[in-house]
Amino acid sequence: MPLYFYLFIAIFILTGCGSTPNKQRNASTNQLASNVFDLDTSDMNSEQIAWLNKIKAFQIADVENVKTPYAAVVSELDEWPTDTYCSDEHIQTMRRGLLLNPSSIASLVLQNYCAEQNGDKAVFEQTSVDIANVADILLRTGTGDTPEHAFVIRDLFEGQIILQWAGLDAFDMELVRLTQRTLLRIHTFDPQTNQYVPYYADNSDFILQNIRAISGLHPSSQDLAKMLADGLLNVKAEPAINWQNKQWLRTNQSNKVMETFDQQAEHSAVATLIFAQALFNLGLHDELDNYLDTIITLSEQGFVDASAFVGQVLLSSQDELDTKDAANLFVVNADAIGTNETTRIWLEQFLSEPDPSPYFSALIRQLPENYYAYWHKLITRYSQQHPLTKGEIEAKLTALLFELGEAGHVRAKLDYANLLIQGLWGTPKDREKGLAIIEEMAQQGVSDAQLDYGLMFSNGSNGLQQNQQTAFYWYQKAAENGNRTAMYNLGLAYRFSRGVEPDINRSLDYFDASYAAGFDLAGCRIGDVFSEETSMLDWQKASKAYLTVINDHNSSQEAKASCAYGMGYAEVYQNQNVDSGIDWLNKAGQWGSASAYFMLGNVFSEQDRSPQDIQKALVFYQKALQLGSYRAAVNLGFMYEMGQGVPADDNAALKYYQIAANAKFPQGLNNLATFYRYGRAMPKDMDKAIKLYLQAFELGNDFAAANLGDIYYYGESDAADYDKACKYYEQAVKLGNDDALYDSAYCYLRGEGRDQDIPRALQMLTQSAELEDEDALAELGQLYYDGELVEQDLVKAFHFLQSAYALKSAEAAFTLGQMYEQGEGVGKDLVKSTLYYEKSAEWDYGLGMLATAKAYMQGIGTRKNTEKAKSWLLKAVSAGVQEAEVILDEL
Repeated sequence: MPLYFYLFIAIFILTGCGSTPNKQRNASTNQLASNVFDLDTSDMNSEQIAWLNKIKAFQIADVENVKTPYAAVVSELDEWPTDTYCSDEHIQTMRRGLLLNPSSIASLVLQNYCAEQNGDKAVFEQTSVDIANVADILLRTGTGDTPEHAFVIRDLFEGQIILQWAGLDAFDMELVRLTQRTLLRIHTFDPQTNQYVPYYADNSDFILQNIRAISGLHPSSQDLAKMLADGLLNVKAEPAINWQNKQWLRTNQSNKVMETFDQQAEHSAVATLIFAQALFNLGLHDELDNYLDTIITLSEQGFVDASAFVGQVLLSSQDELDTKDAANLFVVNADAIGTNETTRIWLEQFLSEPDPSPYFSALIRQLPENYYAYWHKLITRYSQQHPLTKGEIEAKLTALLFELGEAGHVRAKLDYANLLIQGLWGTPKDREKGLAIIEEMAQQGVSDAQLDYGLMFSNGSNGLQQNQQTAFYWYQKAAENGNRTAMYNLGLAYRFSRGVEPDINRSLDYFDASYAAGFDLAGCRIGDVFSEETSMLDWQKASKAYLTVINDHNSSQEAKASCAYGMGYAEVYQNQNVDSGIDWLNKAGQWGSASAYFMLGNVFSEQDRSPQDIQKALVFYQKALQLGSYRAAVNLGFMYEMGQGVPADDNAALKYYQIAANAKFPQGLNNLATFYRYGRAMPKDMDKAIKLYLQAFELGNDFAAANLGDIYYYGESDAADYDKACKYYEQAVKLGNDDALYDSAYCYLRGEGRDQDIPRALQMLTQSAELEDEDALAELGQLYYDGELVEQDLVKAFHFLQSAYALKSAEAAFTLGQMYEQGEGVGKDLVKSTLYYEKSAEWDYGLGMLATAKAYMQGIGTRKNTEKAKSWLLKAVSAGVQEAEVILDEL
């Protein structure tokens, strides 16, 4: 077999199609390099560090001038006739590859091979060391332990060499979809330890090089994953065919698998296993017998997928001894490669059966309960990791979850109840049945059920009316049964007065109890109390609490991130120790806190920051977005929309708003709606805008409610509808939008959409004025000045107008000018009158422009100045003041 046999998949991935600006591509690649190759260099020698830098350099290299030519060289070497290996032309091509990419495993291996053939011992020994260094660094980017830590390689062939260099026999490969990515799983076997280790090869170059060209058609990561899988199917890559066949097994299409298998000339271990599963599903046991010996041999060699199938066959006999053997086989697999990975593979096997597995129940009841949590985690996360999961697969997952709950796993039973309540995984919605299950378990004293029931009352979810007192009651019950999360929630309840009077000391007691029971996040909340509560401020105690969690090797990464965030936030905003705070927030981000990176974005985007800091803010917002912070996407969009520290770019803003909107993030939906409303970076579409505003409003966004109010009040999509407008203004107020108070008051003040109710309007305007709303202050001033709808009160009028004027209200400035001109409520003062008129004019108030022009024409409160008068008249005409036009004509 030629040395480059395995490159047939990689060529498709590397060459790709389309072209994009280098700057955009390199930005994406930079992110990959900084994330993947940010390795600990403490145990590296200088030579390894140099190679690390070379690898990074290639990762961020220019695509057009470096990566694409390199891919062409690799392709050329792949097609090279074996009988002319190591010829001058062959070696020259190989060296060209090394010039483009000095860390090229493909070129280094060829150089090593040809040096050996030509007897060049020095080059052979040096390239052997070079390959070992590059392989070691690339192996450090991931492990075979979990799918979440994917083994990052630049093409499949390089991964093959790296694994062989590490002494692993890479005997098979298949395509798998994990965490919304399509990866290659390379099956490996270590002859020295007789251990099977699967590696997950993440070929990111194709997506990185073509992200701009394809992102418009494939806006989500799951679409990109599907596109990559489809592309590999188009070139008949065997791993992709195996992946497709597995998908057919999951969706009960074993006949299609039979047809595909017959078309293949050679059958890998994975393909053989898939075909055996199809025979098993179709009940073709005689034909299946022909493959069982092979599969048992693969199982004995450590191929866990084969062991899972053997276990399935054993379980199907319904014999008690066979069932025990299947359970023992699962335990052996778990000991060999880890329970999490074993459970994932066995779960895939059960999902490959045509119906919800009748054998799972028999297996689970033979396993010790400590394995239940792994099954629960994998079952509940499957639909997240495989976002295209539909129909038959969801029904199988539901059945497995139900059986796990019946076997005694409380969390599984509660999750099954939630499926019923919400109608998820294709389960018919039955809220009453789901709630009955949870309530019954809570009444029976199951602490997790009591906690869940409390959370539902706290949030007012699943048809239950929000009731913090009832939530508190169930938290107490759960805490009495030792539930540490309930203790944590009681701590929050006492701190933030949720269903109980606030009591900081009792809050601390519950946080202490929760932390002592092993709930590490509670330690961070202890730190929050001492760093945020005015009556308890003690930075020494706060930092001690935070650091205790951070320095405990048993603490979860989530808890470390939360405590580091607490440290960072307090240092920046309370201790004014910005540099230290930035360091802590950075650590929190590295531990997976999207909020920390988001906060760093805020820190570096604050006013008076340098352009370099604004660039840092963009980077941190990007990192936060990568960790799932859609607040960061909205902030990025706003920066580009308003040109804050970056050139204004509606298209860039639109991209980020779409990302947030696609995730159903309310503010993203609202901002995207506004772009449709005004036709920014896209054709104007009021129907689409209203639909998006409604989605944002239903998710609790107050700005969306206010925007809907404006649309219906001003008749932007159709005739004005004051009733609808007022309804949405009122909803915006309920959601906390203070600006909408003025709009709601106006409905009652003018009797538009509501019966006129002056006292109610005054009450709302006063409430809005107390919040220093400029429009409300000006309106109250005008009302008391006019004396039409309320009894005239010039003292109150002057007070409200002065307050509005301080907030730069042009209308208030104009009315104050009138008061001084007429001597109403104040001493007559034409100089002050003209000053107020001119200020309102400067603030773009048309009538103020006219009044200012008249003052300069007649010399009222100022010297006559015809030129200034004409200037203000022209501006008034532009503002639509008809009287100004008449005066200009007379002049």
